[in-house]
Amino acid sequence: MKNEVEKLIDEATETAKTAFEDREFYRAEALLQQIRNVGGNTPDTDHLLALSLHRQGKNQQAKKVLRPLAEEYKNWEYCNTLGVVHSVLRESESAIKKFRQACELNPQAVMAVNNLALEYQTIGKYDKAKHFFAQAVAMIDERDREQWAKIAFNIGNVYLDERQPEEAAKFFEDSKEKDPTWTPARWNLAAAYLMSKQYEKGWVEYESRFEQFPNFYRVKERLIERPAWEGEPLGGKTILLYAEQGAGDTIQFIRFTKHLKERGATVYLEWVNRYERGDLRTILERIEWIDRLINPEEEELYEDYDFDYHQSLASLPRVLQVNDESQFWYGPYIEPDTEFAPELQDHYWKPYEGKKKIGIVWAGSPSHHNDPKRSFPVTRFKPFVSNDVQLFSLQKDTRVRTWPGIGRVNLAEGMEDMPIVDLSPMMLDYNSTANLINKMDVIISVDTAVAHLAGAMGKEVYLMLPKVPDWRWGLGDRTAWYPTTKPFREDANDHFKRAANSVLCGACNLGAGNLDKP
Repeated sequence: MKNEVEKLIDEATETAKTAFEDREFYRAEALLQQIRNVGGNTPDTDHLLALSLHRQGKNQQAKKVLRPLAEEYKNWEYCNTLGVVHSVLRESESAIKKFRQACELNPQAVMAVNNLALEYQTIGKYDKAKHFFAQAVAMIDERDREQWAKIAFNIGNVYLDERQPEEAAKFFEDSKEKDPTWTPARWNLAAAYLMSKQYEKGWVEYESRFEQFPNFYRVKERLIERPAWEGEPLGGKTILLYAEQGAGDTIQFIRFTKHLKERGATVYLEWVNRYERGDLRTILERIEWIDRLINPEEEELYEDYDFDYHQSLASLPRVLQVNDESQFWYGPYIEPDTEFAPELQDHYWKPYEGKKKIGIVWAGSPSHHNDPKRSFPVTRFKPFVSNDVQLFSLQKDTRVRTWPGIGRVNLAEGMEDMPIVDLSPMMLDYNSTANLINKMDVIISVDTAVAHLAGAMGKEVYLMLPKVPDWRWGLGDRTAWYPTTKPFREDANDHFKRAANSVLCGACNLGAGNLDKP
């Protein structure tokens, strides 16, 4: 018969399991630590503790709990979880070792085989990744459509990493067919279609963003009871547009308001001042095809707006049937106001006369899911320093950021030792940023709002991209969205080094002789 302490431990264990299932990981951790402190822990409660720590991002602590478990008990689940922790900490060699051990302990553990394949994908060993994904598929009961959908999705991602979007699309299509509720498959299918220039199908799947990202849907759902525009005649009608995504996306898609005006519409645009670079309104109000800007945070409720239809800016290509790249561009469409622009005063720029003025942006938003791949240290521009060149920082956000498995990263470290003129104090809003861009000879930027802004102005832009970029940049050496933008792509595992040198040499007209050899 159990004593009172044992009963309390059993109750606490059950409560911790419930807390974990309810995603209250901090509460589960606290209870399981208490059980440990009184010596009531078991291998399974310690495993649950490690999982609770992992789910909170406390992976070093989780590893300390898991190591003795995996070594002593030879349980495939413990090894698999330890492999996942190693993977998050970017300890790929250890992760692969633990996933292999899990597979040996339980040859039917589909999860462990899948995780092993994912880790090989992470380190760029794509053939091995596809081999183990195929092995995982062979182990699945064909009636388990949900599990097959997820593995098909993973295989599609390998082909996407290999820059084979058409092949990737086949697996995303299969994933979508097996489990129509698996939204990530539709979202990645959209990316694969758009990257491979299958625009008609891509724009349809791109609507999945509202399911994939709840914050996008929250912008849309306020208008859900009002009629959405799906191609109806617009003569004498008013359409309310909204921008649920970031500033760069807004700048990219705002061009399509031209078509609405040509159809006779009065165009309203909702905007929210939520951008880290300042007020986007100062640029939007100069777009000739927009009749009225509305900030729902400051003005009347949307129910009181006088409009006939609503639609997302990013859905306009689908409704307008913009399925050919010749429809993407009809000249620069953003021109800043120069009348009240202290940033343009001659005395400020006089010291830099005769030098090539290069505006640089080395990092995007810290909250972007792909930030570790698309941002890089400012010190990458050190080889660019010369007497003939002046670097100007157009980097607004220099906060220390936290990357999974790496920790805190200061990408601006070392900037103080480089002859870079920091223009961020003058970047009060997007109009002042645009005026500063106009003073540059060329912009070198990662995938961020400055690149979109400069491209929309028709400025020369050298765009530094990861190996697998966002869908809009495609895979070629030019982008139809902004003809004056030249993409430079990560090659192999060199993480931008040769691309950066290519950018710098090109901007300085130095020629290819200074490029690093492959």
